[in-house]
Amino acid sequence: MGRKKSKEKSGLTTNQKVMIIVAGIGALGYFVGGPAYNTMVQDRSIIEISFGNTNEYPKQELQFDGTRYFVEIVGINRGKSQTNPSVTVIGNNANVSFDGVIWDTKLSQLLLIRPSNSSTFYRVYVQPQPEADTLSLELIVAPPSLIHEVYPIKPLNLIYQISDGGYKLIKSF
Repeated sequence: MGRKKSKEKSGLTTNQKVMIIVAGIGALGYFVGGPAYNTMVQDRSIIEISFGNTNEYPKQELQFDGTRYFVEIVGINRGKSQTNPSVTVIGNNANVSFDGVIWDTKLSQLLLIRPSNSSTFYRVYVQPQPEADTLSLELIVAPPSLIHEVYPIKPLNLIYQISDGGYKLIKSF
């Protein structure tokens, strides 16, 4: 009399489980070493992102659009495909907002950055706390992945001080 193959709770025999694992490893090996993976790596996005590292950005004063204060995140994609890196802005003595509706001292957002030789600008609205003489903003960029390289460029921190009815940049790093 032959042995019966035992079935566990999943309803699969041990042989079936082994076959599924081997097929999964084979598919993963094809993807990682195959043309799909090579194309994904070659065409990935190469992102540089900061509060600006030129003579023009960051601005020497917290900008004001007539309604709200704001700063701009500067991003450039030197790669071949668009991407959505995740950024977090933290306000100290200030609330921040990407849309002017939802405010908090720490917010995260996905930014759509298309391939281009020129910079793309994203506004971050700033609501200073009334009793504070200074405020600071910190930009945190999510780490790179298979689909994009990310290079946070200084300055990633800005410190403003109240001055003549506005806020003057006193330190960026």
